[in-house]
Amino acid sequence: MPSVPSYQPGQVRDRPIHQQGITVRATPDDMGAAIGRGMESAAAGVAQVGDALARVKALEDETIARRGRNEYMSELDALRYDPEGGYLQRTGKDAIDGLPAYNTKLAELRQKHAAKMTPAQQNLFAAAVDPLEADARRSGLIHKGNSLKEFVVEEARNGAENLKNEALINYRDSAQWQKYTSAGLQEIATLGEKLGWTPEQLKQQQSDYLSDAHRLTALQLAGDDPVAATEYALKHRDNMSASDHLTLMREIMPLVGDAVTRDATVNASKPGARQFAASGLPSEAYSLLGVIAGTESPGYDVINGGSRFSSFSDHPRQKGAGGTSTAAGRYQVVKGTWDRVAGALGLPDFSPISQDVAAWWLAQQDYKTRTGRDLTADLRGGNYAEVRAGLGATWEGIHKLSDKQFSERMQASGGAVETGKVVFSPRVEGMLAGLPANYAARLRESADTGLSTFLTQQNAQIKAHRVAVVDDYKLRIASDDTSLTRAEILDDPIIDKGDKATILNSLAEKLGDTFKTQKAVEAFQAGRLAIDPYDSDGRKLTDNVWKSIATTVEPARLRPVMEDLVRQTGIVPQPVANAIRADLTSGKVANVAGAARLALSLHSIDTAAFDRRDGGKEIQDAAVAFSHLTGNVGLSAEAAAQRLIDMRDPEKLRERTALMQSKPIKDFVDGQAVESAVRDIFDPGLIGTDPKLGETPAQSAAMVVEYRSLLEESLFDAAGDQDTAKALAADRFRRRYGTSDFSISGSKVVTRLPPEVVYPAGKDGTHDYIRQQVKAALSAAGAASDKVFLQADGLTDRDFKAGKPARYQVWYEKDGVLEMFRLPFFAVPPSRADLAAAKRERSELKRDENRSRLEAGRDREGNLDRFLDGNPLTGEQ
Repeated sequence: MPSVPSYQPGQVRDRPIHQQGITVRATPDDMGAAIGRGMESAAAGVAQVGDALARVKALEDETIARRGRNEYMSELDALRYDPEGGYLQRTGKDAIDGLPAYNTKLAELRQKHAAKMTPAQQNLFAAAVDPLEADARRSGLIHKGNSLKEFVVEEARNGAENLKNEALINYRDSAQWQKYTSAGLQEIATLGEKLGWTPEQLKQQQSDYLSDAHRLTALQLAGDDPVAATEYALKHRDNMSASDHLTLMREIMPLVGDAVTRDATVNASKPGARQFAASGLPSEAYSLLGVIAGTESPGYDVINGGSRFSSFSDHPRQKGAGGTSTAAGRYQVVKGTWDRVAGALGLPDFSPISQDVAAWWLAQQDYKTRTGRDLTADLRGGNYAEVRAGLGATWEGIHKLSDKQFSERMQASGGAVETGKVVFSPRVEGMLAGLPANYAARLRESADTGLSTFLTQQNAQIKAHRVAVVDDYKLRIASDDTSLTRAEILDDPIIDKGDKATILNSLAEKLGDTFKTQKAVEAFQAGRLAIDPYDSDGRKLTDNVWKSIATTVEPARLRPVMEDLVRQTGIVPQPVANAIRADLTSGKVANVAGAARLALSLHSIDTAAFDRRDGGKEIQDAAVAFSHLTGNVGLSAEAAAQRLIDMRDPEKLRERTALMQSKPIKDFVDGQAVESAVRDIFDPGLIGTDPKLGETPAQSAAMVVEYRSLLEESLFDAAGDQDTAKALAADRFRRRYGTSDFSISGSKVVTRLPPEVVYPAGKDGTHDYIRQQVKAALSAAGAASDKVFLQADGLTDRDFKAGKPARYQVWYEKDGVLEMFRLPFFAVPPSRADLAAAKRERSELKRDENRSRLEAGRDREGNLDRFLDGNPLTGEQ
């Protein structure tokens, strides 16, 4: 059943919220005192907040004003000092005129920054910038004042300088020069008054001004006449400061040096009556030229009318004051005549040397044209009347002389070549005398050096021209210029006697060669040209024949003519050999193939034709290799040519060298360099046996060793191609070895340099002519013989290498007794023309024989046909 809780005393309390500490005792605070104090504190706090806010505002105003001041100062600096537009950077009139604008910008700058501020801030800003603005305006006023002063000074000095420049413009007019310089001095005096100069300062300023005016005037003169400038400097030395005068002399000395040198050079071109520039002319020439010059002109630099020119690089080509003539120089030659003479002689300039040479040549030519006589001969003979008459039309001065006057002048005249001594004109000499000794000495030394250089250059030019003339004669001789004559060479005024002698000898030799060549060409055209191919003169004649006919024969006939020349002479012309060699080494397949074909063709005509030429072995080897590659190997001409090119390629060469060191190649050489392989070179075919290799084992071994060397060389040349190498080695071996009917050991023995290898076959295709010549020689010596033998020895080998007819030791047998003849023997082979004729005859016989066989064969075929067509029993048709 439910129970009702019962509460005990002390267990029941009010909630805290309902509890209050209420007492009956009241304090002042209970009566409101605390509230009053609180209100008092609140009022004090409000006052403090107001003060803080005021301080914050003041700080803000101060900061803004300070920032405005800083920006103002930065822009103020730019306004005053900016390199482009700052007022204090301006000068002269620009600074004077710019002050108002500067002040305006100062005000605008202040207003620009103040406009963005409160009144309180403006007051702070004004207090900060007032002294800055005042200082800026004061600086502007000071700058304007200084600029005004500088402007006045500058304008005054500019005025003085302008007047000085006007004086320099009129430097040739002394009155004008004086007027302008005086005005300039007055400008300086006015300036001195404004600036408050002392009398000493004014005097110094005017002295400096006048000194500089004299210095600049002298420099102006130096551009036209350095000598005049020096004279001016000496005359006004006291009107110039020491430094200005020293500077002036340093500035004009190089120009004066050139002028003094020119004066010495020109003065050297004003010879006396007996002085000339050119050397090497006949004495008669100097005598005549002296008379001509005496009637025409006083110097090499004179133009008709008396004026002078300074450059000898060419004829002046201008009309003189004396009229319409362009006559100039010591001999007064007009430009048209000079062009003709200079062109004929190749003269490089109008120098005194060229004038002397030209005048002498012109005198000789005109005299010969008008009289047909030799001028030198008539001068030597004293035929002065004839000379004057013959040359009067060329030089008017001579024409005006009487015969007596001309004769007297010729007898009194003579010639001496200039020595190159330095002589100055009176004006220059006077100038030098007025200069300080050290200056004068330097100028004299410079002139001496300059004149020496001038004369050296002149001599070098004439020497070079002489060399060119000599070279031209040599070229004309070498090119068979038929217009060249002895008289032309002897009359040439440019070259000296030594050159003439050399050229005349060359011409005589050439004419002799030409005559021989003409005769040889005629013999060649007749098929009878016979020369000694082992003789240098014979080879030279062959070359000349080829050069002669090669320029006249049509291109299509050059090849047949070339082959015929090789056939008749047994030698390849050097130009042909050179052309073949050039094409073989060109590296171009087409060129190499063409050259190899031509070389092979010429080689087939005469197998020794190339051997008789220096360097011919290389061409012959190329022909043999080409023949083997195209014939035996079966390569096309282009492929064979490429193989020849590879044999010369450096990279291929390195490959070949490596190849030669390879085992297969070594094995090949070892297998081929044996006696049996060497004997196979002379294999007669199926019906014969290989010949014996040498007469003794030692000879056989020596031949094998030599063949081995040839084989290795051939392998190298053939780039390791074994078949080509064998062909090359065999060909090279056969050029030295072979069997011989003249061998003591018999015809089945291979010997070195047998007659059949060294000498060509005779007209009958054999070498029997050698046997006949040996027997004839023995018979002439009283030695009868049944058989003859020829044995090679040291003389044979030496002759063979020298390209001469080889000599042999002779053995002969009589009645079974073998003896040695005391003298060596060499054969005289038939001429190329005889061999060619015999070859043609054999070819014709062979042709006739073949034709007869063909006709006989046709008859047999006809008889057989008729037999088969008829009755086989009766033979009837």
